Amino acid sequence: MKKKVLFILVCVFTKLTAINAQDLATDSSFLNRSLSSTRSQYMKSIGAGSYLYNGVAYERYWNRIVGHPFFISEEFRQGNLFYNGSLYEDVPLMYDMSRDVLVSKNFSKELNVKLLGEKISYFTIGKNNFVRIVADSSTPALMSTGFYERLYKGTLTVLGKYQKRIENSMNAADKITKFTEHDDYYIEKDGKYHLISGEGDLLSLFKEQRAELRKFLNRREINFKKDPAGTVVQAAIYYEQLKK
Repeated sequence: MKKKVLFILVCVFTKLTAINAQDLATDSSFLNRSLSSTRSQYMKSIGAGSYLYNGVAYERYWNRIVGHPFFISEEFRQGNLFYNGSLYEDVPLMYDMSRDVLVSKNFSKELNVKLLGEKISYFTIGKNNFVRIVADSSTPALMSTGFYERLYKGTLTVLGKYQKRIENSMNAADKITKFTEHDDYYIEKDGKYHLISGEGDLLSLFKEQRAELRKFLNRREINFKKDPAGTVVQAAIYYEQLKK
């Protein structure tokens, strides 16, 4: 294996030194493609399977439950993953919102595996970026360790926590068990996370700009009940603008 890695690195050095410096300056995209290709070869030779084998088999558990536990789709989607100190790109991923676990494929693509949560710093599925938050003194009592979508990051950070709970139908005669989604939103301000359950929480958190924020939300017809994620993000951005 070491000889194979060394051979790849020698090839990279040979390729890069053979390119005229002037060509590099005028065609940086060529360099980017070369490095990307080299990284891909390296991942295939030693990296792609290494982190996946650290996981355990992931088995289906919802055969009699209506719906599925995953974020967006129960089909694998390509994403990026920062795992155990290394970045892996174009990895097949699914996020189980019911058990708060990230699922991928092993190197042979024959087995679904559950990755070790404590080794994951962040991952992306499509354009959605998730980070792992560890509950401590900066988090509210009900904010548990797990994966949160980072909806916005500036001087403030907006996070969304998505859960799919297994619940029975309100009508006992139906005897239906299904996945029901429940979402919570948080704003990190001054090193502390704050749960935002409605417009009132926003106005309380930004109390020094309460009047201006209320006018902004009313003028733009921004409604937390209709679009909680959008409301929290727009309020955070507007508050930052007011503080400049």
